[in-house]
Amino acid sequence: MESFRPWRGGYLAKADSTERKFFAGLASDVAFMLGHPLDRMLQDTRREPDESDPLAAYEAEFAGIDGEDGQAADEFGRPMDEAFHRLLPDMSEDPEQARTLRGMTQDSLASVKSEQLLVFYRSVTASTDHVWVGNEDMPAWISAVNSIRLVCSARLEITDGESAEDVYRRAQALTGISDGGEGREIDNTEDLLAVLYSMLTWWQESLLAAVRNKQLRG
Repeated sequence: MESFRPWRGGYLAKADSTERKFFAGLASDVAFMLGHPLDRMLQDTRREPDESDPLAAYEAEFAGIDGEDGQAADEFGRPMDEAFHRLLPDMSEDPEQARTLRGMTQDSLASVKSEQLLVFYRSVTASTDHVWVGNEDMPAWISAVNSIRLVCSARLEITDGESAEDVYRRAQALTGISDGGEGREIDNTEDLLAVLYSMLTWWQESLLAAVRNKQLRG
């Protein structure tokens, strides 16, 4: 995977087919959580894990698939799933007011976030290793990655800077970055998610740096 660099009309990066498949899967799963499946060719129902697909178990765990429709909520209408709650947090500290505001805004906010995720999804599903983000799509792309990272952070139980650093160190050890070696085999969902979270964070930061560089150039 290569970092973003400024380009006429936008920003250009590179990711191989495996990386792009994982990133597309993350975007699709987050949008599914929000109730807006990105790929309309798929059934608008929860997908049963396919034992022949090595990514199926990861996708099911990431999306929190439990066979029930909708997001479970407590007595104040707050989502029980921590990942969903991070995506759409309460808008008030008062429980009753938060429930009212959630009822008024949740659907529209979920729709906006899903549209942003679609921008990201399209950028990583083109038939090329080059990943293009146009100037007009950059804000939505950044927001989509924020949404994906919020879900990843919940699944990885990241709650502060220290726990985030633990995840980055784990990812570096797994990929061999920390010691210059070949890394270790990734054989469980949590390790895979740690690596993907770290990769996306680095990629997002590279795009933000490219944006700043373009602004400095005028």
